Amino acid sequence: MKSFSFLFFFLLSLVLTAQEKHLYFKNLKLKKEVPASKANYHLIEKVNGSQSEILISDIKSGCILRKESYEGSKPVGVWVTKDENCKVVSERDFSLLEYIDIN
Repeated sequence: MKSFSFLFFFLLSLVLTAQEKHLYFKNLKLKKEVPASKANYHLIEKVNGSQSEILISDIKSGCILRKESYEGSKPVGVWVTKDENCKVVSERDFSLLEYIDIN
């Protein structure tokens, strides 16, 4: 019974720490938020502790146009940008970066 209780509270803590924010925009400048019914683009921000991921998708096509990941404020992983036809325009691999303290 103890192991079940531990597992339950562990899973509950995972669910409670991960958060998702959904924002909607008319254009890719992402300056002015609009209601979902008037939006062309959907931004999803997933946050789990110090890790976050941002996905921007075209609502009509369902294509993910941008994908970015962060560890704190540092970019991590492979960032992908696609054009309006869902073709990859750029990929940046931030795992190749080496961060150093310059102080």
